[in-house]
Amino acid sequence: DLVLPLARNFAEAVVASVKHSTRLDTSLFFSAPVTRVRVGYLSHDFGDHPTGHLFNSVPSLHSKADAFYFTLFGAEGSRYWKRLVAAAGDDRVVDVSGEGFEDAAQVVNARQLHVLVDLDVWMKGRRPEILALRPAPVQMVYLGYPG
Repeated sequence: DLVLPLARNFAEAVVASVKHSTRLDTSLFFSAPVTRVRVGYLSHDFGDHPTGHLFNSVPSLHSKADAFYFTLFGAEGSRYWKRLVAAAGDDRVVDVSGEGFEDAAQVVNARQLHVLVDLDVWMKGRRPEILALRPAPVQMVYLGYPG
């Protein structure tokens, strides 16, 4: 009985924080036939954290999709971080930790993703305002509490 009111209060606070921002346009992302899906992952924990441990193998699984990894924490230097960058490529791991939520959403939107996956949900360092601006036409939540 307690969880739903808490979730509603949280959602209302996020909506209030972005109410003066412009929602991003994603209408052109599907205007041409899609030959490769463009998927992005947004997380605070790509380094030495259970999420980072689990995501070390993800770049190798994207043979039929272009994947991007948006970090909300920055380059933290662990072996997990280094493996992700080596597997995905420097141009596919994007640090938005120093950006405000509007600028971070623009950076994500500029990659013209078809799907954006939020890996943080309720975790420390989350930035739900980025997703509230709808930088991708399909957005989903996955993982959240991997441990």
